[in-house]
Amino acid sequence: MDTEVMDDSDSSNPADPNETGTPSDPDGDDPTGTLIQEMPAIALIKGSSLNLGADGIATVGDVVTYTYIVTNTGNVMLDNVTVTETAASFTGTGTLPSPTYTAGSSSQGSAEGTLLVGESATYTATYAITQDDIDAGQIDNQALATGYSPMDTEVMDDSDSSNPADPNETGTPSDPDGDDPTGTLIQEAPAIAIIKGSSLNLGADGIATVGDVVTYTYIVTNTGNVTLDNVTVTETAASFTGTGTLPSPTYTAGSSSQGSAEGTLLVGESATYTATYAITQDDIDAGQIDNQALATGYSPMDTEVMDDSDSSNPADPNETGTPSDPDGDDPTGTLIQEMPAIALIQRLQPKPRSRRYSDRRRRSDLHIYSDEHRQRNVGQRDGNRNGDELHGHRYLAKPDIHSRQF
Repeated sequence: MDTEVMDDSDSSNPADPNETGTPSDPDGDDPTGTLIQEMPAIALIKGSSLNLGADGIATVGDVVTYTYIVTNTGNVMLDNVTVTETAASFTGTGTLPSPTYTAGSSSQGSAEGTLLVGESATYTATYAITQDDIDAGQIDNQALATGYSPMDTEVMDDSDSSNPADPNETGTPSDPDGDDPTGTLIQEAPAIAIIKGSSLNLGADGIATVGDVVTYTYIVTNTGNVTLDNVTVTETAASFTGTGTLPSPTYTAGSSSQGSAEGTLLVGESATYTATYAITQDDIDAGQIDNQALATGYSPMDTEVMDDSDSSNPADPNETGTPSDPDGDDPTGTLIQEMPAIALIQRLQPKPRSRRYSDRRRRSDLHIYSDEHRQRNVGQRDGNRNGDELHGHRYLAKPDIHSRQF
């Protein structure tokens, strides 16, 4: 009879999505559907590098570059792939980085937003560090990669750090299964400098005398890259050549150049301290007073920094380089001008007469006396009762002496 009979198969697969009736129904004609389970997955690795610029020191505005490697680790293609920073995990104090796709970076040539199975693509972002970031010493942040499978299944992954020795790392760097935030270390470089000058007030007489006052002025500056606190200025007793009381520097209220309170110095900020000293006679005799101060401060990481003062006095005899050099450490010398003087008191005495004058005077007296004696004798012969006056002059009686004309 050669009658041809035919039947389209009916699926016997349980829960076959093609099944319209009962599986394995002889009267059914449903195609057999073989399900292939999708396993979409995505992984994100994030690293960072800080460009310190030409000075090699972390300063405001230096740039952190973040590199994000996103990979399709599933078994289906992904589309609508994005990489974003997670604001909640960002410890920076500036603007949240915004990752962008690096053109042509997809390892299998896919366009932006698409990842074939096993394909990777690169995204980057930059961030300019702030002073608060530098003081903190580290910036932590984490990104999120998102994609969609052909079945519109959303897949996500929090980034794991690829930075070596990342303090946040809890497992293995660049672990696709890891989810450790990326920590960008910022190296602190704390430093302090102090410059010290002096002036001597000679008072109204303009001469150095005991009690005249030396005024010392100290300018202390934060020359590092982090904020300093617990800043102090003290005199170094070992270098003080004065013989009076060691000066004691005190902060000049309102002198901080950026408005900080006493004891705090922002980066680049300066503050003024002053002290006075009353000179002694020993100081005046020495002709100079030398002394040096010490500035101390602490970084946010509690690193202690110190500097011995350099002199700002022009032509300071102690200066070995340039006055007011932050890198110099020359004691401040205060010159005391000597004014030596001596006084002579003379009591005038009568000028002694020469022997020749005395002899001549004596001869003259004898001559006068001889004449008087003769006249008095004459007067007595003439009956002069007084006998001791001649020509209105009174003559004292003197012993008779034989004289001759000289």
